[in-house]
Amino acid sequence: MRDAGLSIKTYMELNDNDYERVKDVLAAYASWVAKVQNQSDPNNIDVRTEPKFEIPSGAPYQGGWCRPQTDGPGLRSNALAMWGKILLANNQEDEAKNVLNLVARDLEWIQNNWETEGCDLWEEFRSNDFFWGRSAFVSAFSNGADLASKLNRNDLKQTYTDLGNTIKNSIMSTHFNGEYIYGAHGRDVDGSVIHAVITFGDNLYTPSSTEVAKTIQKFNEVFCNEYAINQQDNQNNVPGILYGRYPNDSYAGGNPWQLLTASLAECFYKAASEFYQEKDQS
Repeated sequence: MRDAGLSIKTYMELNDNDYERVKDVLAAYASWVAKVQNQSDPNNIDVRTEPKFEIPSGAPYQGGWCRPQTDGPGLRSNALAMWGKILLANNQEDEAKNVLNLVARDLEWIQNNWETEGCDLWEEFRSNDFFWGRSAFVSAFSNGADLASKLNRNDLKQTYTDLGNTIKNSIMSTHFNGEYIYGAHGRDVDGSVIHAVITFGDNLYTPSSTEVAKTIQKFNEVFCNEYAINQQDNQNNVPGILYGRYPNDSYAGGNPWQLLTASLAECFYKAASEFYQEKDQS
């Protein structure tokens, strides 16, 4: 459910939120969410925090896994709220209302459980305060409030706006320790922070912010010391640095991960775009 929510969000962005280009995939995704969102979960958790489902049945996966994964409702509702706004922009109000119902179902879980413990996106570590997960919550409430407003559901708009601000204030007051933005207590330096910045930074710390710059400086030092390939590149004057998930990671040998390194590159690109826009406006 996490990879699906992120992939669907990116799919819409890559296709410029063009209704004709995304409608078939997004209609299928919304149908899938409607199918799995109300299943009975055999793993004794709320199905909205279930990480995996069987295809094509939609039954929750019953094998061993790190559960619950509390980022799911935020990622899924965020993508669907974006889809709902595309529908409205193309005069599909009835379908947009149906999508809002799906969004509301997930946001209801966040509303009642945003401080509960769950597994991180690496499916290894447990906390009730992941920067990654809470960033997804804030983005989901922002998009959900926007969709609700466009559909004249001012009751939902106000609820989503208020709670989104509450979670945002919680993040901004605790997750920057003066030196860097930390992922969670006990997993402080975590590449998911950079992933969160490029995915949800518009609602929190933008890529050009001082806090993100300090975080990259800290993470560069940590991951340079972590991987011999970074040290070799430095000695050979090769620019750039490869990021991993977190220090002392042992998964698959504990190597750098190309997707997080790409996230770092995207963060630089977005920061440059922000600086350029500021200069252009001045």
